[in-house]
Amino acid sequence: MYCAGTGFTVARIDAATGRVRWPRRQQRGRAAPTGVRNGRVYVAVPLDADSMDSAQRLVAIDTATGKQAWTRTADVSHPAALFSGGVACRA
Repeated sequence: MYCAGTGFTVARIDAATGRVRWPRRQQRGRAAPTGVRNGRVYVAVPLDADSMDSAQRLVAIDTATGKQAWTRTADVSHPAALFSGGVACRA
């Protein structure tokens, strides 16, 4: 299970035991998970910590290790979308 919120980007939690497998810390603000696909969990992190309506970073995190695989800046007026082949993001 993956969750995100204020104070952390995303965390992997063992649903059976409740044990945190790995957390991804962030300095401030909140994050919104957008999906999980092919060993990556995708998270939208606002560049302005006070608003999810500003430009965001789309972050791909390896589900096994919790390490960042890649990140891209995305303008909210050009939304990102998950699809069977990966992530599409227009800038």
